Amino acid sequence: MPIEDQLITFPCDLYDILVHTDTTIKEAVLLRNTILHELTHIIGFEGDALRFFRDDFGGPRKYDEVVQRRGGRDFVVLPRVTANARTHFGAFTGDFPGLRLENNGGSGTKGSHWETSDMGNEIMTGAVGSHSPYSKMTLALLEDSGW
Repeated sequence: MPIEDQLITFPCDLYDILVHTDTTIKEAVLLRNTILHELTHIIGFEGDALRFFRDDFGGPRKYDEVVQRRGGRDFVVLPRVTANARTHFGAFTGDFPGLRLENNGGSGTKGSHWETSDMGNEIMTGAVGSHSPYSKMTLALLEDSGW
């Protein structure tokens, strides 16, 4: 079956799972959040994809315009991400390096999620829960991706 057909029928399959099983509301929400988390990786929030981000004019961004390493940690320094993070954390003065990427976990977690100690239960940390909202920083990262 072509991938397009699988994507088109996916919502029906999900509906069948939720309606025709003993899935609890909490489990259904966790499944939804996990799907949203993985789809967000697909559309751009993924460590290897950061190298292919574009600027507001469609040109390629240099990697150090996306991620910078400071004190052994990787920080996303994209303009919209940094502006939203400054507001979120109240960091309006001094040297604000950006928003930290996760530095723990395996290859699927490290560098492809926000630092959990900074972002708590946000949907793009390394552990998705039944209450994992999108933050303005994640939406800004997708906007800053240029795609």
